[in-house]
Amino acid sequence: MKQLDLAFTDESGKSKTHFRLDDANEALTATTVAELMQKLIALEIFINKKGQKMFVAPVTARYIETHETPIFTAE
Repeated sequence: MKQLDLAFTDESGKSKTHFRLDDANEALTATTVAELMQKLIALEIFINKKGQKMFVAPVTARYIETHETPIFTAE
């Protein structure tokens, strides 16, 4: 399974906030993802406990692939 991991700086400018989507389309272009990130920023609906915006500026976007290797399963 691949996740699309979008990282943003928050309003303090110090922290990175991640927005992850499971089973993301693997054919997305950099332009498409950058536009998506700008749309998330424009929503201004993600606020942290301190009342600061969580998504202020895009930092990076990447795919994360998780590979599981079963060792034991009780049935």
